[in-house]
Amino acid sequence: MNRVCMICPYFGKWPSYFELFIKSAQNNPNIDFHFFSDSFGTISKSQNIFFHKDNLESIRKRASVFLSFPCVLNSPYKLCDYKPIYKYLFPIAQKYEFWGFCDIDLIFGKISNFITENDLDNKYVIGRFGHFMLMKNDHVVDNLFVTENKSSFFKVYSSPNTFGFDERQQSYLNIIKRHYPDKVLDLYFSISDICVQGSNLKLHNFSNEIGRPEFCGKQLYIYDNGILKGLFKVGKSTRIKEILYIHLQKRPMTKRNKNSNRFLIIPNSFVDISGEPDASIFNKYKIIRLLDFLKHEFYWFKRFLKSKSKNKNKYYSGDYVN
Repeated sequence: MNRVCMICPYFGKWPSYFELFIKSAQNNPNIDFHFFSDSFGTISKSQNIFFHKDNLESIRKRASVFLSFPCVLNSPYKLCDYKPIYKYLFPIAQKYEFWGFCDIDLIFGKISNFITENDLDNKYVIGRFGHFMLMKNDHVVDNLFVTENKSSFFKVYSSPNTFGFDERQQSYLNIIKRHYPDKVLDLYFSISDICVQGSNLKLHNFSNEIGRPEFCGKQLYIYDNGILKGLFKVGKSTRIKEILYIHLQKRPMTKRNKNSNRFLIIPNSFVDISGEPDASIFNKYKIIRLLDFLKHEFYWFKRFLKSKSKNKNKYYSGDYVN
């Protein structure tokens, strides 16, 4: 058994590129990935990939027992709020030295290049966002999170709204950072969190950050046998930087590649690539880019129309939980 496991419940239609996510997970054999779902299709388990039969109602009942009041789990998206208590809802997590959660709209690079054995020996929390975070199975970590959030549990878990409980100010990272600042590994500058708006690949620019000059200009990404790199072009200058993972949240990606071991990530497709990339690669795939641009705009237009017909507060309250 590895030292680290990721807990990944998922219900609904799997992303079109789930096979690529699985491949990137398999290429990190030092981490076990446990998926909980009511449908697995043709996907089979491997050395570090495990699938467990589960459903939302069963998870809701387990949460209600743990928290001692009736919980609400009205949609798969509401699971975001439950991520911080996955350790208590999925007992397999308690068998590992570190447990964590991640989204499946990711492509991982080589995780051990960013999270070393020394980090696992000395850190309590690794990662900042709900799309990837690891916590040490330790009573100090557990007690701090539960103690500082106990008053919020009823508000969060008895409501159908979502509160971003996995990454707001009372997240594991922020709580541990306040008490043990040397026990956290943020990883913010090692990931590529792609903004959902706009067809081109562009990173989120959070107002409370100092800025990210290493992630600027035009962007493409290449996955090469377990290593993920960003290609960044500013003017005539092109740089390559290895990254931990890319997060493709809500993007209508098209899987056009046949080779799952080596491919290029462009807006908004995965395509095969041969040879070593250089600056000229930014001018290729023009027809595919045009088709993907039209698909992207139509996709977001449909989402806009759909959102207009729903209550704005139905799925996300926007509240900070204290």
